[in-house]
Parts: sequence; C-alpha cells; structure tokens
Amino acid sequence: MISKSPIWLAFLLLTLLTASCFSPAQDRARLEEVNRIWMKFPLYPGMVEVSNSTSSGFGKAFVSKSFRSKASYDEVKRFYVEHLTQEGWQLVEERNLKDWDRDLGGRELGFRRGDYEVTIEYAGEKAKRGWDYGIGIGWRHY
Repeated sequence: MISKSPIWLAFLLLTLLTASCFSPAQDRARLEEVNRIWMKFPLYPGMVEVSNSTSSGFGKAFVSKSFRSKASYDEVKRFYVEHLTQEGWQLVEERNLKDWDRDLGGRELGFRRGDYEVTIEYAGEKAKRGWDYGIGIGWRHY
C-alpha cells in the first residue's frame, strides 16, 4: 500500500517540516525590507524602467526591475561597485552570461549584505530583449 511506503512517509514529513519553516508574517516582513532597500537604491543616471515584478512566500522575497540604458557595462559596474560598497554591500560574484549557449555579451554582478542580495544583469550588446539592465533585490532562506 502506498501510504505505508517509507519514501512516501519521508516525502510527507519533509513537506510538513518545510512548510512549517515559513510564515506569511515573516514573508511580508522580508518583502517590506526588500521594498525599503529599493526605495534607497541608487539608480544609474539615465536608466528608464520598462518592467518590474515582485515575488514572495515560502522563504523568499524578491523585487526585480528591468531598465533601458545606453550606458556601457563597465560604467554601470563602476557606479554600483562604488555606491553599493559604500552602503555595506559586498561584491560576491561577477560572471559572463550565455543565452542558450550563445554569447550575447551578457554579464552579471552579485552583491550581498547580510541575508539580502542584489543582482545586476546586463543583457549584452547583441541582445534584443527590450531591456538592457535587470536589477533584482531579494532575500532567500538558504
């Protein structure tokens, strides 16, 4: 019988334990903090917002926005390294991005301060996505 299967019982126990680790009140508080960070976030001059999204629940809270900008990746990187490190953020990652194994020149910067992270994505000079830079700020339970 399936209800007595050790795998089924382990799955059910893991699901119950995972669900009990997250509370809607904590998720709301984390999202409020992410929104506070966004309100103070330095925006590179001339960036024009083209879209945004918000996601929260089950141990995560995330707000992301996409922008158009003619600025080069190096200029934007220099701006954010300078401004964010002054605010206590640490640069923890920089990497090249590929789109389905195609190199469109995309890059990504990752910053962390406490339990919060900032990701700045450059689509690449060859990309045609309707946006040039994506910035996400979030909290995630690790």
